[in-house]
Amino acid sequence: QPYEQEYTHEDLAHDDKQQPYEQEYTHEDLAHDDKQQPYEQEYTHEDLAHDDKQQPYKQEYTHEDLAHDDEQQQPAPALQSQPRADVPLFEPEDKFGNMTSPWRYECDYAIDYISGSRRGQRIALLASELGDERSFTIGSPGERVNDIEVDEPTIANDQALLRYSNGRFTLINFQEDIKINKRIVTCGEQVNLMTGDEIVLGNTKLVFSERCVSEALAEYSLDVVEGTETDLGKSFPLTKQRSSIGRDRNSDIPLTDQEISRHHCTLTFRAGKFFLQHRSDTNPTFINGVSVPAGGERQITAEDKIQISSRTVLQLVKH
Repeated sequence: QPYEQEYTHEDLAHDDKQQPYEQEYTHEDLAHDDKQQPYEQEYTHEDLAHDDKQQPYKQEYTHEDLAHDDEQQQPAPALQSQPRADVPLFEPEDKFGNMTSPWRYECDYAIDYISGSRRGQRIALLASELGDERSFTIGSPGERVNDIEVDEPTIANDQALLRYSNGRFTLINFQEDIKINKRIVTCGEQVNLMTGDEIVLGNTKLVFSERCVSEALAEYSLDVVEGTETDLGKSFPLTKQRSSIGRDRNSDIPLTDQEISRHHCTLTFRAGKFFLQHRSDTNPTFINGVSVPAGGERQITAEDKIQISSRTVLQLVKH
């Protein structure tokens, strides 16, 4: 049974010689393969360095390049806002209590709905579009489409007319009585409107204002420098172009001194100046110690003393 010794050492050695494939991948062969198949070393450091030279985009955004780009593309300097001499500057909130905008800068006149179904609405008017004369219709909805509408059953469709002429607005009433500053305006009556005037049409109240006048008035107040214990120290900001002064509780500047008439005098702002008109027939008015006759009018300036009783002295103050 020779097969038991089939694989002797000699046989195995002989097989190794006959079957060299067991050493096919010797170090020499592998080295030879590396030379024949260089792709295994395709991306050596030398090759990559060579690629970098051939493909410079890999280094396109180096620190030096970015610094160079910064020099070539310097950001444009920020433009400094320079106020134009012909454009006034306004506070973030205007005198009407609304946020300002370039459009609102041009609102020269305004009619605000203070009460009624349209409360909070505004009709803004531009002086540049009014021309020499312009008319606006006032009334309830109906056959005639009005410029200024009020949703009131007691107000006629053709209730009134607001007329602009020579920089002045005049309201003309054509129907049943209405009120302006709590005073009844009868059919056919005309009233020149001033900043702060209140127009009452049924349950709807409108307030007329002129922007430049409102801004000028905001700088002043009428202070009680001498007076009764109740009145002394009071300061009344001026929000109306025409303010009534007196003991009547509905006065724009109400006072409690019993020596003062219910409708004692009126302070009016006109053409950039203040004028005081004495209205009482029984109680006097003095300006810096000089009396004003009943119905008479005198110009006053800041710091002038207005005495309307033995105890009450008022003073116009500019802030």
